[in-house]
Amino acid sequence: MSILLGSKLGEGAFGEVYELICEGSLKYALKIADDSNEDRRALIQEDFILRYLHQKEEVSSSHIIKRVDLLQLNNVEQIRLNNSELTRLNIRKPIGLVLELLGMDLGRYYRSKTGLSLEKSRQITSQLANALEFLDRNNVIHGDIKPSNILMSIDGTSVKVADFGSATFSGPIYNPSNRALQTCWYRSPEVILEISATKAVDVWSLAAVIAEIYYNKVIFEAEDEEVLIAYHQARLENVYPPELVRKGTPRGQRVFERRVSSDRIKVRTLSRVVQDFVGRKKENPSNLVDLLNKMFIYDPEKRARPSEILQHPFLLQEKELAPCEEEPFHYW
Repeated sequence: MSILLGSKLGEGAFGEVYELICEGSLKYALKIADDSNEDRRALIQEDFILRYLHQKEEVSSSHIIKRVDLLQLNNVEQIRLNNSELTRLNIRKPIGLVLELLGMDLGRYYRSKTGLSLEKSRQITSQLANALEFLDRNNVIHGDIKPSNILMSIDGTSVKVADFGSATFSGPIYNPSNRALQTCWYRSPEVILEISATKAVDVWSLAAVIAEIYYNKVIFEAEDEEVLIAYHQARLENVYPPELVRKGTPRGQRVFERRVSSDRIKVRTLSRVVQDFVGRKKENPSNLVDLLNKMFIYDPEKRARPSEILQHPFLLQEKELAPCEEEPFHYW
């Protein structure tokens, strides 16, 4: 079989992604693990979880990226190179995860639009809630929901959740002190406090993504966890419940004790941001705000579940998703 390694599409914490061209025309994405054992284990775990999910009949409508194959690349030269830069690859016993090729990531898409309309935000939220509901039913925690890990289809009519490098099964095998779980801006209170995490961590991250794509701004743009707590409390106009903090590990409680005062975080509250956008976009996002309030609950046991999100009035107004207005292009 003729295999051509094309241009680099992107990179993440556990490897790099390239375009893969098979038999001259079939195009895929190839995710290659870095040399470290940790990165190889992460890629193998990602492959295992995707194989498990794709055994389920309902996966075709779940908005989860499609896994194609896992390649054992004993010699990188087995793949013909189409870019001189790639000849400098020096990977010992590499493995590559082959995935369907999708379009640009959601972050790049919403920034190109200077924020999305309420209707477009609703349609994307519905698809992502479907993805989380599918993961919830199958006891999988994605662990890193964020715009760059959500990819548009080539024709721009749908989104899919990608990059399962931090994913794990929910239950006692999960280690709450895993600091790689969730990117800081989308990290939930229970992960900060190192409370045993559940699938609710993905709901918190999804809420941050929903708010971001509509308001065209990262909601909790903090450089570390001490500042992140302050952002949570300032944006949401509410403090962490003492009973939640007491459940944290000693390290998690020390992070909370070192938190920056919310008074020093000069950001508008979420309710104020909403008021501004009502005027600028001439839309009434009251149902969206109500949904976010149910998802941005500090206590994970009280946070909305994906099945409840799908039944929220904001999503029951869903209409058919229109294609992207601009010409679609490949972007990991």
